[in-house]
Amino acid sequence: MTAIADKITALRAMGVELRVEGNEIKLRYPPIYADRIRPFLNDLRQQREAVVQVLQESCTTDVAERQLWSERSLELAERFDRPFMRLFPLIGKRVSTPKGRGRLEHVLGKVARVVLDADPTRMTDFDWEEILPLPV
Repeated sequence: MTAIADKITALRAMGVELRVEGNEIKLRYPPIYADRIRPFLNDLRQQREAVVQVLQESCTTDVAERQLWSERSLELAERFDRPFMRLFPLIGKRVSTPKGRGRLEHVLGKVARVVLDADPTRMTDFDWEEILPLPV
């Protein structure tokens, strides 16, 4: 199953949109990548049931993420295949952390530095996954 998820992730990194509609898998992709996508499609056709399962499992996660994160944040993370990049549009903005609210100052790979409201004189490091956007 992981191999299928990896192939789906690779396709999404190339700009391919995959979704399940009824019993069919629908996809849309930039024509420029057609030659690169064909080998993936043959593999996915052979393992159709596994593909449907992976897409359905990711659908609930996608809905929750799209409600929480801006389109720009999700697009950056997906395009560069670096999930921590979803934080880049939040730099300079208020965020939520396990230690309270603050302003995101830096994203250094998987480390995010935040100036907390409770201690505005210094930056506190967090794992990127601990940072959440605040509703606007």
